[in-house]
Amino acid sequence: MEGPRPKILLIDDDIMSCKLVSKFFSELYEISYILDPCLALETLKQFQPELIILDIEMPVKNGIQVLKEIREAHSSIELPVIMLSASSDEQVIIDALELGANDYITKPIVPKVADARLHTQLNLKRFYKKSMQNQELEVIQSMVITYNHEINNPLTVALGNIMKIKKEHKDHPAILKAEEALLRIASITQKISELVDHCDQKEIYIDGKSKYKL
Repeated sequence: MEGPRPKILLIDDDIMSCKLVSKFFSELYEISYILDPCLALETLKQFQPELIILDIEMPVKNGIQVLKEIREAHSSIELPVIMLSASSDEQVIIDALELGANDYITKPIVPKVADARLHTQLNLKRFYKKSMQNQELEVIQSMVITYNHEINNPLTVALGNIMKIKKEHKDHPAILKAEEALLRIASITQKISELVDHCDQKEIYIDGKSKYKL
C-alpha cells in the first residue's frame, strides 16, 4: 500500500492473540490494541482507526455489544468492522453481520486470508470516499455553470445599454468606468467558462494529498 499505513484497532481480551496479530501485520498497518472492550468508544475517538478487528467472545462485554455501540456512532462504510471469532457457531457470525459487521476472520488466524479481507474492506472504504468526493465536485461544477449563466444574462443586458448610452455621452467618465467594470466581469466569466469546459481533463487536489478527475 502506498502512503501512510492504515490505522487498525484490535479489540480482544486475549493478549497473546493481540500480539500475534500485531506481529503479522505490523509492516502493513499501524496496529493498536485494547484488552478491555469497555474502552472501545473512548479509544476510537483517540486513535481514530480506519478499520476495527473485534473479537466476539469476551467477558463483561462481548463483541456483539461493542459492535452495536460502534454502529450507533459510525456506519459500516465510515468505519469497517471485521469480527474475530474462534467459535464454530454460525449463528453468532450471522448475528454480527446483520448488526453491521463488514466481514469476519476465524481463529487461528491465517495471515494471507486475514490480510485479503482487511485489504478488501479498506479498498471499499477508499472507493466510497473517492466516489463521494467526486460527486461533491460534480455538484460544485454544476453550481459554477449555473451561477456563471445567471451572471452573464444581466451582464449582457448591462453592456448593451452602456453601448447605447455611450453614443450620446461618449466621453462621460462614469460611463467609461462602468463599461470598464462590466468588461472586466465579462472577462472573468469567460475564464470561468473556459475552466469548466476543461475541468474533466484537470486534476483536482483534495486536502493537499489525493487527486481526482472530475
